[in-house]
Parts: sequence; structure tokens; C-alpha cells
Amino acid sequence: MGKFATEHVCAQCGYSLAGLPVDGDCPECGRHYNTRARVGVSFPPTAQDHADRLLRRLRTVILAVFAGMAFLCTGFAVGGFGKRSLIGLGLFAGVTLAVWAAYSYMSERD
Repeated sequence: MGKFATEHVCAQCGYSLAGLPVDGDCPECGRHYNTRARVGVSFPPTAQDHADRLLRRLRTVILAVFAGMAFLCTGFAVGGFGKRSLIGLGLFAGVTLAVWAAYSYMSERD
């Protein structure tokens, strides 16, 4: 059997494989794993993974807020100034930021 598994979890159910043989079946779900060949295992999320996820979500929220601000400013420009170039720029910026925020949200890995 060999050494014991450390810092690995079952890829199917997330059960910790620490202290178990390098090759075997998960006691929780029965899926076969081999930590040496990295079959049926994954690594638990680290603090860096959590920080990256938080930063991705924060980026998405900031983009959405800026998109809303661009649309709001465009609305004020329509009511106050009436300049077509300013309106077009505001709409372009708002749509671009909204699409970027949507793409950012959809491309997040959990």
C-alpha cells in the first residue's frame, strides 16, 4: 500500500483522505482514489483560494456599481445637458461595464 495520504480530499464527496493509504476507496462514497497518481482526489481549498474568490466577487460588484453609475450619469446628461456625444459615451461605458460585470460573474470558479 505505501505511505499514507495527506492534504487530499475525495474528488466526489470531499471526504478527507488524511491518514488513509495512498491507494484505496473513499470510506464515505466508495470512489476509488490514488493520491500518488492523483486519481479521484483533489486538494482542499487554501486561504489563497478563498482570497482569490473574494477578490473576484468584489471585482464583479465594483464593475456592476460603476455600470450603474454610468447609466445614472447618462440619465442626468439627458435631462440636464442634452449633448448627444455625452449620452453616447455614457451609454457605451455603462453597457461595457455591465457586460464585463456579467462576464466576470459567469466566469467565476467555485
